[in-house]
Amino acid sequence: MIHGRVKIKTVFFFILFFLLFSFPFFCMAVEAPPLRMVTIEEVVSLALRQNPAILQEEEELIKARLNINKAYAVAMPKLSSTLIAGHTHYFDNQDQDEDLAQDMYEFSVGLSQPIYSRGRAWILKKQADLTIQSNESRLLFVKQQVIYQTLHAFYLLLQGKEVMVIALDAQDRLQEHLRVIKVKFEVGQVPETDILRVEAELADAEKDLIEDQNKLKLAKHRLNRYIDLRGPFDVVKPPQFSKLVDEGSSLFQAALHHRSDYQQLLVAKQLAEQGIRLAKSDFYPKLSFNMNYVRSEDTFFPDSPEMQYLGELQIPIFEGTLRFAQVKEARAEYRKSQWILEDMKREIHLQVMQALLDLQKFSASLKATEKQIILAEENLRRIKLQYKEGLASNLDVIDANTLLVKAKIGYTNLNYDQALAYFTMQLALGRLSADEVKKVFHDPKS
Repeated sequence: MIHGRVKIKTVFFFILFFLLFSFPFFCMAVEAPPLRMVTIEEVVSLALRQNPAILQEEEELIKARLNINKAYAVAMPKLSSTLIAGHTHYFDNQDQDEDLAQDMYEFSVGLSQPIYSRGRAWILKKQADLTIQSNESRLLFVKQQVIYQTLHAFYLLLQGKEVMVIALDAQDRLQEHLRVIKVKFEVGQVPETDILRVEAELADAEKDLIEDQNKLKLAKHRLNRYIDLRGPFDVVKPPQFSKLVDEGSSLFQAALHHRSDYQQLLVAKQLAEQGIRLAKSDFYPKLSFNMNYVRSEDTFFPDSPEMQYLGELQIPIFEGTLRFAQVKEARAEYRKSQWILEDMKREIHLQVMQALLDLQKFSASLKATEKQIILAEENLRRIKLQYKEGLASNLDVIDANTLLVKAKIGYTNLNYDQALAYFTMQLALGRLSADEVKKVFHDPKS
């Protein structure tokens, strides 16, 4: 009996020791990953590295480069071979006592070399080169769009965080005001309706706070769509900068020079021009040289190899209206590319002017909003003092608090709108890049 109790105690202490020893390791195993803080430069770098839209365009560029080989193939010789083997069995042969059978094979090698096709191979090579340029411009355009969308999501997240802080501060001020009202109500200085009004304002603030929290979560998910971070993360607020772009006609010319989408349309115009030349080449004769080596043998005929040398001249004489329609279609495509290019010029001019005016507007509005915040804070301070002395009403305090909240939210919005407006200008000028983002925040003049 005593031995059994000792055995039970031993097992019990062993289990207890095992649990105590393994508990710290278990806690380490289930510990949440650390919060990663990312800067605006890291966000842009991550977006460019693993964005699906960019990866798709890179694959399209690879395909475009392979078209060079297709263009060369038109002018290169073509070598082919054919091997034919067969067995034939003849039944009910009246002249022979037995059925006849025939075995045969044929082996041939053919070589074909195009000699003249009025520059068709050169035109296809030129089109392949232009297609590569177009895809490179398209890739740059997509990268700039991804950078801009990432920056927009980044600033939207920062804006949501600051709005949350403003909303919490406003809620704290209402709580403090509610305590003051309750003290005054206890001594009969204010009616109970003042308490109800502030509690209603608090309930409304709580509802707005929940909405702001949801917007903040959505903003983080929107940013993570571009950077694709697996663990928890938060963003580091970049230093504030104020950059203006000098107004002038040179902005429009710079945009035409740098905009990748405009360059892509220029290439499309050149492709349409080459399309006209390609369609016209079908009206001209084509000359090629063919050489064939054939060797065949069967049961009844001996081995009889032969070599053939052929010159082939194809002269198009009449194919209905097909070729004329193709040329007219190519010319219409060229005219269409000209009109698209002209429309893009006007659109770029409008985008540059709108970005410039927005940047100037936000920069000027920030100074006025800073003054508005100072005045709203002083107004709230004085209204609170007056309310304690009975010289202001409960509604005056609530209105002053609301005015301060609106001023602070307006300043926050303008601050991030101004930063985003600068990058919008760089996008309109075709200069937006990861290097540009780094230069903005590391330039001592910013």
